[in-house]
Amino acid sequence: LIERIESHFGRVRPDALIVDEDATPLSRVAVALARQAGAASFVVQHGAPGCRFGFAPPAADRLLVWGESSRRQLERWGVPPERIQVVGSPRHELRKWSAAAHRFGRDAPSRRPPQVLLLTTVPPRDDRPDSVAIHFTRRGYAAMLRAALAAVSAIFGARLIVKLHPRAPDDPIVRAALAEFPALDAQIVRDGTVEAWVSRTDCVLSCFSSAGIEATLAGVPVIQLLPPGSGNLLPHDEWGLVGSARSEAELQPLLTRALNRPDSRGPGPDRRVFAELGRAAAMRAAD
Repeated sequence: LIERIESHFGRVRPDALIVDEDATPLSRVAVALARQAGAASFVVQHGAPGCRFGFAPPAADRLLVWGESSRRQLERWGVPPERIQVVGSPRHELRKWSAAAHRFGRDAPSRRPPQVLLLTTVPPRDDRPDSVAIHFTRRGYAAMLRAALAAVSAIFGARLIVKLHPRAPDDPIVRAALAEFPALDAQIVRDGTVEAWVSRTDCVLSCFSSAGIEATLAGVPVIQLLPPGSGNLLPHDEWGLVGSARSEAELQPLLTRALNRPDSRGPGPDRRVFAELGRAAAMRAAD
């Protein structure tokens, strides 16, 4: 790795290095050699900071993060404040959440049965320390999914769309959980963007995923599913989430509240918000 990257840098002679994380061997080597060559290095936040891996401790000179929620999380993990630069969406902040929901939320009642979108994640590896530390094992993942399916099953006429993670084209843990609820109107989907599926849904259940955080930006109610026994990952009051649930008993009232919001059952959210926020963040990152 060192020889190949040194050779590449010798040809390119970079002024700056941009990576999506600085924790893996390739990225760490690149950051070290960039510094040696006099080039600044930047990490552009690659996902919701659910665990330290990929974020802390930092190797790069600067971390360009989504918002103040990310900054506070990184500081709690010991990242020096001067190495963090906020460039992303301010709509992650609770004090601005109500305005975002008003602008991009639903505004007309509907009599159709509720539709719930479940955003799954990559099935965990039980030998990965950062995942085990937050109780995210295959057993914990199965418990999260069962809680979600049971809660949706208890809502009359509810339909569930299960969106598999792009890096998990098939998920045997999801299939096993669905087999336990044969009466539930559920469909597994692999294709399509988060924006497209969010625009058709009344509530999102998110396995503490970046996609769930993105969905909040469109004003859709999002509930975070956490492994039983885990800590306060992605605190809901900092990320615009309805709440967090580790069991069916915790999830059921949150789901009922989300589906019964006055603005929750009308036309889909404004999908332009994703592109607008992306352009604005890109300009700040470039600066």
